[in-house]
Amino acid sequence: YWGVIGLRLRGTEAITAHTTRLTALLEDPSASVRTAAASALALSSSGPSRSAAISSLRATLKDVETDPHAVFEAVFAIDALGADAKPLHPDILALRTVLESRGKDRDGRYAGYTERLTAHLLGKD
Repeated sequence: YWGVIGLRLRGTEAITAHTTRLTALLEDPSASVRTAAASALALSSSGPSRSAAISSLRATLKDVETDPHAVFEAVFAIDALGADAKPLHPDILALRTVLESRGKDRDGRYAGYTERLTAHLLGKD
């Protein structure tokens, strides 16, 4: 995780130089590592590695019941994509529907963050 964060701090050149390793991290057992790698690739690469990164972020959105923190990290990464996140809006909308159906008391200390961020992404804030 921290290695990926270090690459992001070093910028696009560092991410591009490590695209192969970052792409491999999309299969890491740790959701935080997968999401950090996906975020770096989605923001700073193109072609198949960017597509794989966006697919990884999309897949993480479905983990809301088992890993809500990973979902928050993925939504945060998707938000950083700006207008490039538009193709993910149906997935964000589906996530928002699940979040709204779960009620207010959930997910511990970051309860509500994911819901507010999905509202922002969908222009409902």
